[in-house]
Amino acid sequence: MSVQMIYRPLFKIDIYHHYFLDDGTVSFDENSILKQKQLAKYNWQTFGHVKPTK
Repeated sequence: MSVQMIYRPLFKIDIYHHYFLDDGTVSFDENSILKQKQLAKYNWQTFGHVKPTK
């Protein structure tokens, strides 16, 4: 008898904040090109950490 396990993500969290995504006075979501550029380099791990408990 063979056992096969399939792993899938339990959930996904997207954290966006205009402070990190805006380009000066231009809001990132007003310009689709700027939005794509800002979200491509967005890394929440530079300011947040996830640590599971026991």
